[in-house]
Amino acid sequence: MNFTLILEGIAVLGAMGAIFGALLAFAAKIFYVEVDPKQEAVRECLAGANCGGCGYPGCDGYKTGSTNEARYCISATAKKDGMRLIAVVLGTPAGQTRFDEARAMLEYGFANVKLTTPIAQGQPLDMTVPVRLGGRDRVSVVSGGTCSLLERRGEKNALSLEAALVERVNAPVYAGDVLGEIRVRRDGEVVAVVPAVAGEDVQLPGMVDALIRIRDHFMLTGA
Repeated sequence: MNFTLILEGIAVLGAMGAIFGALLAFAAKIFYVEVDPKQEAVRECLAGANCGGCGYPGCDGYKTGSTNEARYCISATAKKDGMRLIAVVLGTPAGQTRFDEARAMLEYGFANVKLTTPIAQGQPLDMTVPVRLGGRDRVSVVSGGTCSLLERRGEKNALSLEAALVERVNAPVYAGDVLGEIRVRRDGEVVAVVPAVAGEDVQLPGMVDALIRIRDHFMLTGA
């Protein structure tokens, strides 16, 4: 066996592959067509253009399945106005029926339900908690979580927030420390609870500041 000829053949094939790859890269650069954002916007509005399945505009994923026992099934999902819905259809007698019913479920959901966010993470509560032995007397309070609720369109549900905070906290306090909880009420009923946390750090005071505070304390108390 002539190993020299084999090595030469491998070298020739490698060189041809490199040349062919360079030609492809050059052709891709020459014939590249930039996607028009307007075309993408139109595509989003075309029924079935996203997933090619159920036909609902904005559907961005689905999975089908079928067995003799389960019949024709599908789970399809779509996102609109920040809200994602998932339609699950089981046991339909025909393949097309599952797509039609999934589309009808998504249409009904987005037409009749909306997403409401009464409290978001980091949102200030316009409340403070007293700090003992800190560089500042009080610490601000913010929401430590986000609460999102589904509501029927057209219905006026009274949403309100109720904060239950600790009476005081000892320094040092660090941003994110839990200071209580925020209760979300719908028509008076608690439907969600998120933590209330410190919005900033409050360190221990310096030596001079500490001495002044001790002096002021004794002057106020008369001790």
